[in-house]
Amino acid sequence: MKKILNFIIVITMIILMISCNQENSSIINEEINARLISPDGLPSIAISKLIADNNKIENITLECSIEKTTDLLLSELMKGEADLAIVPSNLALQADKKDLGYKVAATIGWGSLYLVSTEEISNISELEGCEVYNTGKGLTPDIVFKNILSKNNVNEENIDFSYVGAASELAPLLISGQAKYAVVPEPVLSTVMAKNSDIKIILSLNDEWIKANNVENGYPQSTLLIKEEFYNKIKDTNAYDKLIEAFNESEKWVIDNPQLAAEKCEELGITVNKDVINESIKNSNLKFTKIEDSKEEYEIYFSTIDTDNKGESYEYDSIFIKK
Repeated sequence: MKKILNFIIVITMIILMISCNQENSSIINEEINARLISPDGLPSIAISKLIADNNKIENITLECSIEKTTDLLLSELMKGEADLAIVPSNLALQADKKDLGYKVAATIGWGSLYLVSTEEISNISELEGCEVYNTGKGLTPDIVFKNILSKNNVNEENIDFSYVGAASELAPLLISGQAKYAVVPEPVLSTVMAKNSDIKIILSLNDEWIKANNVENGYPQSTLLIKEEFYNKIKDTNAYDKLIEAFNESEKWVIDNPQLAAEKCEELGITVNKDVINESIKNSNLKFTKIEDSKEEYEIYFSTIDTDNKGESYEYDSIFIKK
């Protein structure tokens, strides 16, 4: 009787193993369409080769949608229909708070915001009493800049802040000389410096953030999100690792081949100034970084921008994808 029971157990285990292998095999062989949304500008420039040339990774075909405005990107993200999304990093936190099912997979780029001026100043304390232009009150450029002011003992109450809706709106103000001080991102930075030689970089907000917060990479400016449901579908295959590596390789290629990247961007309808692409890539801090190598930076960044949890302990580990 015992031998018969053992035989039945062994047969059952073999059947289960065959069933599991068949299931995994069907997942590996299944053709999958995955939708990726990305904002027009630097993040899409960074993955332009992936979008243009290599939109099939293993059994996954990427369907890419480049959103021309932040509002359109946010609208698409909030629908929760995209399998992958590249977003300003503050939206990663918003998506988590709204339980949209997205997890942080990697950083596309680190801080590419710069304080520029047509005036000569040697210390940011000299900004007190001045008007400083920026984008998006209460958003990342504003929060990061004010955090740096605070860490350098500069009273933000003594600065007159003027806000515009998009970085592109800063360009004519700086070029015309109407704005003497402004916080601008790449690639707008290189564009305005090429058109007004009086504009100079006063400081890199990313460099200042590194010093103020004692981190290696700075603050994450653009983040790659993955829908957890999609991740669970591919996690038992090597498709996820191949997918991540494809983003990484695309970004490295863009850094090494800015002019060729500009041509691909033009084909894809991504906004890029081909005349200043070399300079803008140099100052863009593009460095693809997996989340397992950047958790500390995200913890500090999220705790800084998370106005709902000031003064309270908040665990951000649940936002990150778990391999």
